[in-house]
Amino acid sequence: ADVSVREALARLGIEGPLVSEEAVAPDTSAPETFLLLDPLDGTQDFLEHGTEFCVCLAAIHQGRALAGAIVAPALQRGWFAGDVSFAVELDDKLALKAKPSRIHNTDRAEPLQPSALVSRRNGDARSLAALRMCGAQSTTMASSAIKFGMLAEGTADIHIRHGRTMAWD
Repeated sequence: ADVSVREALARLGIEGPLVSEEAVAPDTSAPETFLLLDPLDGTQDFLEHGTEFCVCLAAIHQGRALAGAIVAPALQRGWFAGDVSFAVELDDKLALKAKPSRIHNTDRAEPLQPSALVSRRNGDARSLAALRMCGAQSTTMASSAIKFGMLAEGTADIHIRHGRTMAWD
């Protein structure tokens, strides 16, 4: 997957340093500006023939994300953001089915009883306790970074995860 994404970026004329889960450089310091890639987020779900895996790519400058994309091929969904955020529906060849839908999540009222996303494989007592403290009344289990796309489009209101993550996560 890593090689495929690198080749696609090259075909688009996008060059520069790339930090990836599958190609971690021995020098752990990242350049000032780079692309951050997780070529297969939700590996376990993928291996189990599930649908909740995705490819994640972000442009990072001085430690901050400038833009990012999450594509969930099996769900035929994608989310991308920069100054503006969009959700997209994809066909079986991952081409756009329709015009991207702009996400206006900041326009939503704060819910009285927020709905929460819980990690299918990385849930823990601390995260669940924190969700209860936030007033979460309902939870939906999900894997991988698709949780962030769901949060962005308003499918859920909150996700908390304690524990170790890597730069590409």
